[in-house]
Amino acid sequence: MRRLIPALLLLCACAQDRPRPEPFDAERADLFVEVRKPVNNATIFGARPLDIEIFATDLSGRGRLNGHGYVVRRGGVKVDSIVRRFNPRTDSLRTFTYTVPDLPTNTQLDIHGLAFGAGGELLEGPPTMLVVVKCSPTFPGCQ
Repeated sequence: MRRLIPALLLLCACAQDRPRPEPFDAERADLFVEVRKPVNNATIFGARPLDIEIFATDLSGRGRLNGHGYVVRRGGVKVDSIVRRFNPRTDSLRTFTYTVPDLPTNTQLDIHGLAFGAGGELLEGPPTMLVVVKCSPTFPGCQ
């Protein structure tokens, strides 16, 4: 009986629920993403191509970034988006070309950068706000 009591105590102590780290937590990417171009509050012409430069990185330095892109919204509604996947790496800078729709003057578009981690993480960055000007022959560069 004396040998049984320590074994039972040990068994009870090991069976208690306690917080344990998940095995995949150590491999999760710590993502950062930003729209580098165009700059926030820029005025752009409608019905014209626009270069969108996205920078994304895995801040942990473990090279767990495996995709990035952007989403364009108008009044909270998605207008367009694109995603490019690649082999895991630490960071990436890419320029995408987006053709701005022919929208009325003073329409606001919001561009959010997207970053994807190799563990399934998704980060949507803060918006870059743009104001669209409807192209007309009276504006230089609209011919």
